[in-house]
Amino acid sequence: MTIRSSEGRKSCRPTSNHRHHHQQFERNLPDPFLRRCIYYDIPFPTDTELRNILLSRLQRLASREDRLLEDALKFFLKLREENIPRRKISPAELIQWLVFMLERGAKRKAKLRDSSDIALEGLGALTKDPPINSA
Repeated sequence: MTIRSSEGRKSCRPTSNHRHHHQQFERNLPDPFLRRCIYYDIPFPTDTELRNILLSRLQRLASREDRLLEDALKFFLKLREENIPRRKISPAELIQWLVFMLERGAKRKAKLRDSSDIALEGLGALTKDPPINSA
């Protein structure tokens, strides 16, 4: 289900993965429902905040001096800046990607490009886009 705003009104678009429900429909959410909602915009973290988030979530796997972490963070921010994936990627996906790479043997002190095979293998964890099949 997606909720979006247009001209000051919130609307709801229920979606289904069920094969027999191919049609999507949209309807406005009723005012009593909207009065019970709390809207809060969580701004995207700064580079420093994001680095601190990563370090707190990956305590056993990463440290501030790790080159892999720094390179992955730069790559992540570049992807977000350039809108390369089909949708904006979140810090949670960056954490999943880093965990994937570290568990597969990427070296914490090495550059991201030194583990490019592992990084590419786990790129789906970061972007959630389907892999590109090369023929």
